[in-house]
Amino acid sequence: MRDKFITEKEAADIYGICTRTLSDLRKKGKLQVNKHYFYVGNQIRYYLSKLQDYFELESERKLQQQ
Repeated sequence: MRDKFITEKEAADIYGICTRTLSDLRKKGKLQVNKHYFYVGNQIRYYLSKLQDYFELESERKLQQQ
């Protein structure tokens, strides 16, 4: 099965965050090129399932810290 690709705006809408947050996560290396996203020209596309996995793991990690 092939992964669905989504735009930065779609990703922000799905997860209820700003596109700036996604940019910050990329700059910090938490979202990695060719793992979580890729470029089409100068536009970014995210792998939906990889992004979902990232946010689920982050949520679990934060819950364990409490």
